[in-house]
Amino acid sequence: MPLPGLSVFLAFTTAMLGVFLVRAENPLAPQATSPTTDSVSSAESMILQEGDGDHLVHSAGPLSGLPFLIKLDGQFGNTQDFFVFTEILAAGQTIPFHKHDNAEEVLIFEEGGAAVIVGDKRAVAGPRSVVFIPRDTWISATNTGAKDIHLVAVFSRHGFETYMRAISVKQGQPVTPVSPDEFPRLRALGHSMYWDTSKGPYPPGVASQSTASTYSQSAPTPLILLEDDGEHRLRRPGGPTGSGSVPEFIIKIDKQNGNAEDFYVGTETLNPRAMIPFHKHHNSEEVVILEEGGATVTVGDKRAVAGPHSIVFIPRETWVSITNTGNSPIHGYYLFSRQGFENFLRARSVRPGEPLTPLTPEEVRRAAEEGHVMPWDTSKGPYPPGVPHP
Repeated sequence: MPLPGLSVFLAFTTAMLGVFLVRAENPLAPQATSPTTDSVSSAESMILQEGDGDHLVHSAGPLSGLPFLIKLDGQFGNTQDFFVFTEILAAGQTIPFHKHDNAEEVLIFEEGGAAVIVGDKRAVAGPRSVVFIPRDTWISATNTGAKDIHLVAVFSRHGFETYMRAISVKQGQPVTPVSPDEFPRLRALGHSMYWDTSKGPYPPGVASQSTASTYSQSAPTPLILLEDDGEHRLRRPGGPTGSGSVPEFIIKIDKQNGNAEDFYVGTETLNPRAMIPFHKHHNSEEVVILEEGGATVTVGDKRAVAGPHSIVFIPRETWVSITNTGNSPIHGYYLFSRQGFENFLRARSVRPGEPLTPLTPEEVRRAAEEGHVMPWDTSKGPYPPGVPHP
């Protein structure tokens, strides 16, 4: 969904295909430009610092002239599922009503002050808010505050990047207007529809001043989640080595929270020296957004210290580990394009107040199988095969 501004966070959003980017032409392509040695697909593990990505400028539409940054899509990172982009929503700027027919979308607002309307929900999003937008759901957001808002947009399927690239140019190139007659075709290619304001200020079924809910309990449900909203969980002892260093996490979006069809989204805080031990996922790509700097990230054959507003892309079947080697806590978002890993997380955790019974080896094995994840067996050595040693 187009927005105004650039920069970003990370950035709890998005890159897909479009006007003819060849990564080799991009001088800002990060260190993750060679295929990982253990990935079963052509997707590339990536550790993206805040300024890494494909810098583009809207050349048409209501945001004409405003920059944005494609972080991940089929052209940048060779993702199979994800499109991720970031931009800055300046004070007073609006993302107009639109919807997507082929993908779920998650928006992450780093700062507060965005008045968000998604489906039948309306709220002012606070800092670190997460918005879940099901397919075919109208969405609009306006920065009603006095400061810029860093925004990350994440899509569970390719498609919208086609439109975004078609109505933009690389930074420094002349802005070439798009004919109004081209917009319907380009938006259809991008699986998107924009509301025709000549029909009124609000699309049907959205939260104008008062709207009854039109969503059934079994349908995906729009969500505007503040920082502390979600399903709080505590890890049980006895899991993979090192995993107990991050005892608490929040499930924000999955089948049980929002009836999502694609996404699993969670958050947690890595305190200094806390770690996420080596593991890999069989069924899903993963995007990790690290709000603060100081994490040493190893993903596939890449290793780097991630700075503030970093984004890590983990293809399927790719080993990943993250350790906070800094001196301050790091707030992280974890987004999966397919559900499954939440089964592992729930099986090896409890709600606050419930007994923290230790996990048995059989429970860990069964949870990993149900969660489509493989933790690394450290009895075989400190590093999985294909992973660089320090």
